[in-house]
Amino acid sequence: VAILALLVLQLMYGALMAGHKAAMVAPTWPTINGDYVPSNLFADPVFFLNFIENKILVHFMHRGIAYVLLVLVIYWTVKLYQINGSSFFNRIKIFPLLLVLLQVLLGLRIMFTYYKVKFMLKMVLY
Repeated sequence: VAILALLVLQLMYGALMAGHKAAMVAPTWPTINGDYVPSNLFADPVFFLNFIENKILVHFMHRGIAYVLLVLVIYWTVKLYQINGSSFFNRIKIFPLLLVLLQVLLGLRIMFTYYKVKFMLKMVLY
């Protein structure tokens, strides 16, 4: 249940990331523009608006939830491997972890591709 709740929250923050183009404001990893916890997470005076309007906080939340989900799915996969079920179950119990790892790699790829394109444009235009 916790994994599903976090997954829904992650999907919502993924939509905010896409809508705000928040990946563009922090195209670095593992830090966010050099900080593990950026100083301007709560820049908006209205506290709750920061969670949906502040691109840095949206980015921070999206990454943080991804890290927590990854750890939980790894733990869940270890627990699944302690269960000897049907042959079908034994074949598919790795898939949740593989899908989460694929999503992490896709997110990193998007971020690094943007950073590379931005760097190349800077070199050409300046």
